[in-house]
Amino acid sequence: MRWFLGLICCVSLTAADVTQLRQLQGHNRIFQLREALQQPGWNDSETLFYRALVESRFGHEKAAITDLQKILAAPASVDMKRKAYEELASALLREGRYGDSADAMGEALRITRPDDPDRAGDENDRKLYTTYSRSRARLPI
Repeated sequence: MRWFLGLICCVSLTAADVTQLRQLQGHNRIFQLREALQQPGWNDSETLFYRALVESRFGHEKAAITDLQKILAAPASVDMKRKAYEELASALLREGRYGDSADAMGEALRITRPDDPDRAGDENDRKLYTTYSRSRARLPI
């Protein structure tokens, strides 16, 4: 039944509707997001974040990091930049680049409003990534 509902969702998805991509990402439907992005007609500039997200979640961190850095180098909304920094921090963490991950989360925090409900969690993540970085620096290689 679940498979059938996913199929209906993807069939009804039109290639030009970025709102649908946002909804799939917001509901953490990564498999359906990946399928939707495989449909022809997408404009890369509109979907680069979602492509990077899918790459990252399916074990292609290097490609995701490259795409996220492209997003961060280009003009984008503060919200998009924050999401990109947070996703970049996660991808860098999975690559074992703890210091870079802490730096990326620090950049996300720099542009996060003080009253944002996610701020405390992001601050904890940054502290954790910084601790990982320091611990790894002390390990003998």
